[in-house]
Amino acid sequence: MVEGSYGIGPEKQVLDEPQLYHLRDDPSERFDVSAQYPDKVAELLEAVAIHSAEVPKLPPEFDRRLNRLSANAHTNTDAK
Repeated sequence: MVEGSYGIGPEKQVLDEPQLYHLRDDPSERFDVSAQYPDKVAELLEAVAIHSAEVPKLPPEFDRRLNRLSANAHTNTDAK
């Protein structure tokens, strides 16, 4: 996934093909090395699948806080 956190900027994207970068040698992520390390890509995809199955999907904390603040603002306005 790339960009788009909290609805700011472009929407999040799930890439069709996984990408892998050697961050020590290529910190700017210019050279995708996934074709050179298919076993590592498979290992990471499996780890992501396991993690995704175990972790509940919740809205981002920022969104929940914003919704609570918005609800409180409406309650305070209604009380006046």
